[in-house]
Amino acid sequence: MAAVVPAATSASQGEQSPLVAALPNRTLAPESAPPHVTAVTAAPASAAQDAAPEATDQYDSDFARLSAGVVRAYLRALQRGDDDSAYASLGAEPGQHGVNLNEKQFADSSMRIRRVEAHGGVDSAQVEVDVESTNGAYFAQFFLRRTASGAAVIYNKNFVKV
Repeated sequence: MAAVVPAATSASQGEQSPLVAALPNRTLAPESAPPHVTAVTAAPASAAQDAAPEATDQYDSDFARLSAGVVRAYLRALQRGDDDSAYASLGAEPGQHGVNLNEKQFADSSMRIRRVEAHGGVDSAQVEVDVESTNGAYFAQFFLRRTASGAAVIYNKNFVKV
C-alpha cells in the first residue's frame, strides 16, 4: 500500500507547499535544497567531428580509418564553403600555387556521401568515395600520407562523373 506523505514545508516561508504525494515508503526532501541543474548545450560542429569516420565506412588499417575521416572532413568543408579547412586537409595554405579545390563541382549543399572505402598501410592510404549531388553522381579517389606530426593529408586526388 502506498503511503500518503504530508505536504513539504518551505523552510524560508514556513508555509506548506501544495504538493502532496502518494509514494510507497518514501519521504520528500525539504524544499530548501533545490535540485542541482546543469545546462547542457549541443557542441558546435568542428573539424574533429567532421573527421570522424562513419560506421558505414570500410577500411583495412588504422591509417586507412584515419584517412577516411580526413576525406570526409575535406568534402564536408567544401560542402559548407570552408575553403581554409579544405586546404588544411590538403596540407596546404589557402591559394597555394598548384593546389586546387576542384571537388567544389559536386561538393555543394546537396552532396550526399554514399560510400567510403579506404585501403592502406602504416603511412599511406587510398580512399575511394561515391557521392551524389544535384550535379550528378561522382566517383573520387584520394591518396593520403602520414606527415611527420602523424596527421594524414591528401597529396593527390581525382574524380570522374559517372
